[in-house]
Amino acid sequence: MQSYIGVEDNFLLENGYLVARVEEIVLSAEDSQRFTVDDINEIFRIMHTIKSSAGIMMYENISTLAHKLEDVFYYLRETYPLTAPHEQLVKGILDTADFITAELVKIQAGEKADGDSENIIVFLDDFLTKVKEDICNEGEELPPENIYTIPEQFYVAPKADEVIKYYRVSIYYRLGTEMSNVRAYSAIFALKEVVTEMTYTPEDIISNEDAAGTILREGFHILLQSKCPEAEIREIIEDSSGVKKIEIQSSSVEEFLLGFSEENHQDIVIRLDDDWMAEEEKEDLIPGDYVIQKETGKGKRLRGGHSRLTPVQDMISIPATKLAGLSDLTVQMARYADQSEELAELIEEMQEVIRSMERISMKEIFHKMNRTVYDISRKLNKLVELDISGEDTEIERNAAGLLSDALMHIIRNAVDHGIEDKRERMSHGKTAKGRILLEAGSLDGEVYVSVSDDGIGLNKERIYEVASERGLTEGREWETFTDKEIYQFILSPGFSTRNQVTEYAGRGVGLDVVAENMQTLGGYLEVDSVQGQGTKMMLWLPQRGKNEEI
Repeated sequence: MQSYIGVEDNFLLENGYLVARVEEIVLSAEDSQRFTVDDINEIFRIMHTIKSSAGIMMYENISTLAHKLEDVFYYLRETYPLTAPHEQLVKGILDTADFITAELVKIQAGEKADGDSENIIVFLDDFLTKVKEDICNEGEELPPENIYTIPEQFYVAPKADEVIKYYRVSIYYRLGTEMSNVRAYSAIFALKEVVTEMTYTPEDIISNEDAAGTILREGFHILLQSKCPEAEIREIIEDSSGVKKIEIQSSSVEEFLLGFSEENHQDIVIRLDDDWMAEEEKEDLIPGDYVIQKETGKGKRLRGGHSRLTPVQDMISIPATKLAGLSDLTVQMARYADQSEELAELIEEMQEVIRSMERISMKEIFHKMNRTVYDISRKLNKLVELDISGEDTEIERNAAGLLSDALMHIIRNAVDHGIEDKRERMSHGKTAKGRILLEAGSLDGEVYVSVSDDGIGLNKERIYEVASERGLTEGREWETFTDKEIYQFILSPGFSTRNQVTEYAGRGVGLDVVAENMQTLGGYLEVDSVQGQGTKMMLWLPQRGKNEEI
């Protein structure tokens, strides 16, 4: 089977999604200032997955740090102490997420993942010490240590032992499961603590890019020796994510020694006509699960969607050049379409699929803004909430980078320039917490993205004064300008009304970059404001057909 995405690509893709999911959980718990039991369990599982896959790929620094955070959530999961300091825990989680993200960026760029996470590990150790002290102070017994050793080799060495049972184990993963080869190795790595010897097929699950496809089609099969009962073996394997079904059979010594030779290995047949999934299980399918769907006269078809682990749109990374090549191919095919009405319809459907692949929803971009608001508001000691609307609005994939950049600048300005601190807000009869609304939609063939805040608003007189000092007003009195004309001055390069430079504003850069990005995309930026009530900035982008270069 041809592999379209390599093992390392899969590693980057899945772990990027997992880190994003952790951030989403943290930001969702901001108001309650506590994690639910489900949150704790999910973060524990995510860190376990990242730890295992990074260990397999030999990214030791990622694996070590992920294990440390997993260790923290192991104790939280086992004891759930109510006194655990939430803000300290959140800092440790986000610092871990940032470190892992930075290392993934290095790996993607072909650089060495050589970041030092010692400071974060020390921070998490201090937190964990506090958690353990609280557990002991409650008179409870500490759970066993959550010990992990970075793997130094891909295959499991046998250990000597005496009384042994023999098992043949088959693991089947849900069709569509990402990185099934890495998940299979995670199961092996977990089993190594309770087995004396094992062998498995396919063997080269890490180095062979086709192994993932083989495992999904045929299952992953293990022969092992262990003193453990079948139930314990099953429990260990069930901790691996994506497992659909586990079959465990007792084996003889002879069968174990024979291994997976032709004499001992039965051919595995996938029967597409079998209704192998119970009806109640089909109802529980989540986006990202794949089922084999039978259609009379049309063969077998895979139906699937997006993983629930990720808040972002893309599940498969496809180079833009390949999409462009496919698009060109359909154009060439269209020349012959008049020879067949059926062919013309097919080409039209194909072109629409390609167009949909060239678009992404705003979810991924909007998710990044959540973290931006969270970080800046805390550094500036402000209370700010971000509300999101229209995240399913689609834009051209090529526009995503510049649009994300533009929104980052606007959001930073809204938190720093726009939203007042809580005392000032309350003195003006406002709520202590500021509000930013991030909204997307489409209107008259254009896509708009707006950022509105309920902050202090723009000071027209002050903007005119600075613009006049810089020679931008051409000698006109400020009363002769409309409000929108005055607001447009803030888009000039280097324009700032601040006397004091902060980390986020007053540097003379920012909104001019936004304006440039919009021009590059064939769009524009509108600014509106009411002093004392807030500011609204709207980004307008042409949909495809208005600007073919996007």
